[in-house]
Amino acid sequence: MTLDYYRIFYYVARYKSFSNAAEMLGSNQPNITRCMNILENELDCKLLIRSHKGIQLTTEGEHLFRHVAIAIEQLTYGEKEIIHIRRKPKVVFVEKPDIQIIGSGAGRKGNKGKIRKFL
Repeated sequence: MTLDYYRIFYYVARYKSFSNAAEMLGSNQPNITRCMNILENELDCKLLIRSHKGIQLTTEGEHLFRHVAIAIEQLTYGEKEIIHIRRKPKVVFVEKPDIQIIGSGAGRKGNKGKIRKFL
């Protein structure tokens, strides 16, 4: 069983519709239905109650959805974090020049002192 089946289940359960899930996933309704049948067969239980009014989750489907929703949300956050890290500008550290302020009144009002740069 691949993660794709659980992702499809997540959207079917969320939208309570094979057609809406298919649209969201860029697929088609027959493919979504086939994937849900495979998932139910693999888990050996009914997850969805199908009717002309839409989809409802069985008790098993509700339990699975809670876990799958957490996993999908965490994966989505992980993907977004990676995208953010890759787009973040790289910080380049340059060596700070040696500058020293000399003079007894440096920093006082009216007496700025002298700046000497060391090479």
